[in-house]
Amino acid sequence: MTAIAEYERTHPDIVLMDITMPQMEGIEAAEKIVQQHPEARIVMVSSVGYQENIVAALQRGARHFVQKPVKPEVLYEVIKYVLGEDAVVAQAAGAGD
Repeated sequence: MTAIAEYERTHPDIVLMDITMPQMEGIEAAEKIVQQHPEARIVMVSSVGYQENIVAALQRGARHFVQKPVKPEVLYEVIKYVLGEDAVVAQAAGAGD
């Protein structure tokens, strides 16, 4: 439940959520967040890269899946992909700093 409450409190641009979490599995938490916030961008992260977990996460609203250990350059590309055009706008806005 904490992941859901924290999403409600902060409305983050992107969420990296582990499949294995205390109290509630990450896939279930992701599904509940996306039901209430269809715009939510959730990337599942797990060391357990079973095909059924990946498919279940994507079917329930996750935008992408990353397997641990995560290489920084892979995570960067996934985040850029999931944020889509918003990332390009943010980069352009920050370019003048």
